[in-house]
Amino acid sequence: MEISAALKMRRRDVNDDEHTVHVHGSKNAWRDRVALVDDWAWPFVAGAAKAKLPDSLIFVDELGAAPTRDSAMRSHRRALKALGLDSRYTLHDSRHSFAVRWMREGLDPQLIANNLGHKDATMVLRIYGKYRPTAADFHRARAGR
Repeated sequence: MEISAALKMRRRDVNDDEHTVHVHGSKNAWRDRVALVDDWAWPFVAGAAKAKLPDSLIFVDELGAAPTRDSAMRSHRRALKALGLDSRYTLHDSRHSFAVRWMREGLDPQLIANNLGHKDATMVLRIYGKYRPTAADFHRARAGR
């Protein structure tokens, strides 16, 4: 999801049973959506939401205050440095990584579009369609390679 929506997410927006979050995007009507949280990310979302009251923000800064876009960017840069990753990798780049990963896994492009906050799958297919799995990919998967 876009960083501005993530920073506004509250405990009541997290569905523990479905591993989804209600994203209150404001750019257009389809940005207000329910998004599926990726399996690797769920423990972080669930941990941040644990024991919080319904109106509490999920993500807070080091001082327990509402984070800003700038503080999120600083945290992101510190994490990149600590992990030894390319400092040019932006928070927005993670949206592309997500879309490519789900496309390679063969997930429905409309589901990917919904998670990204796009109206339909047109843009997802145009930009990420080249990453759709091929028949050869499925054969390799079945063979355990």
